[in-house]
Formats: sequence, structure tokens, C-alpha cells
Amino acid sequence: MMPPFDSIPLLCEDRPFDLWQEWYGKQSRPLSNPRRIVADSNVRTQAAIDGQGWTMADALMRPELESGSLVAPFGHRLEGYGYALITAPGRYINKKVGDLTGWLMNQRDY
Repeated sequence: MMPPFDSIPLLCEDRPFDLWQEWYGKQSRPLSNPRRIVADSNVRTQAAIDGQGWTMADALMRPELESGSLVAPFGHRLEGYGYALITAPGRYINKKVGDLTGWLMNQRDY
């Protein structure tokens, strides 16, 4: 990123690869922004709302974007990321879990 943006902390989860660098792409130099690892996505979102750095967000942050609590400073997006739902074969799934699973599956078009 270019000054003054290169000093803004990038809030991220603990991953084996740098999702921020993937978002930035193969530029002439790697991102030099300080990284702050915040494992909990709710805490990471609140830290961004409080102005402690930038976070990556998905469509689940739409209410915060629409209310103005969060602002998308760039239009560039990563594609091909999402959630995985895993359960043991034959495991009982109650109605609430089934409803949540159905809702998540319907969100994939966003």
C-alpha cells in the first residue's frame, strides 16, 4: 500500500498464509503494514469499528456496512472463500442446527 495507508494495522486471524497479501496480490513489494492477530471474528470486527485497524469481512458484515459502522475502503474482493460445514455421518441434527445450515447455504450467492 502507499503512504499513509501502509502504517494502518491489518487485523487478521491466525492462518498459515497471509490472506492480506493474497488480497493485495503480487505487487512489486509485499505489504509492510503491521499485523494484529485477533482470533475471534467478533472482536476483530469490533476492533475495526473502533478504528484499531482494517479487517476483511464477508457478506455477514452487510448490516455494519449499510449502517456506516464499517466502510469498505476498496472495491477489490477475494473470491472463492467461504465456510465449511462438517458433521459426523449419522449424527443427529436438531431443528435449530438444520435451520442454521439451510440459512448458511442460502447465503452462498451473496
